[in-house]
Amino acid sequence: MTIHVWPGADLQACDVLVPGDISSAAFFMTAAAIVPNSDLTLTQVNLNPTRTGIVKVLEKMSARLEITAPEHDKAVAQISHLPHIIAAGLVNQTEETFKGASVGIRLAAGGFKAITRIASSDPTMWSQILPTNSADILQQLAEYQQVLDQLAQKIKDRDEAALYQYFAVAKSSRDQLGPERSWPAIFRKLGKTNR
Repeated sequence: MTIHVWPGADLQACDVLVPGDISSAAFFMTAAAIVPNSDLTLTQVNLNPTRTGIVKVLEKMSARLEITAPEHDKAVAQISHLPHIIAAGLVNQTEETFKGASVGIRLAAGGFKAITRIASSDPTMWSQILPTNSADILQQLAEYQQVLDQLAQKIKDRDEAALYQYFAVAKSSRDQLGPERSWPAIFRKLGKTNR
């Protein structure tokens, strides 16, 4: 058997949304490691001691990697670790609230399911991740608690204008993230529609 491989079109640099999971980033990291003169910057990638296999392999391939831990740790504490803690806490608190109720959590619909989807993540993984970044996580938890305390005061004061502002700012920020995109949509953007 003989296999012939011909190069495709010239590659053009572009920004690509890569999920913050190291497994999702591995493809792009490997591609950059094997393509001469490549330069790839991945931000907000969740990199913890239990998930560094690809980094070790790339280092053995002589890839030059630069990981900025303090910036990474603070970012993932806010955009990965804290959301997982909040989602799990909301599910646990809801389960406790409805303990013994005939309906309770079974009434959960789209909003509750959307915000708590990540609570079904592997508990072994999260019980290992959180202690590795405890200082940043505790800082972000404290700041989030302040936000909740301020929100509770607005509710107590029946301050509709302040409550409106709270949700309007959140909506504006979240809308800037755009919709969640699937992998086929990302590859179509890159012009990779062949399957």
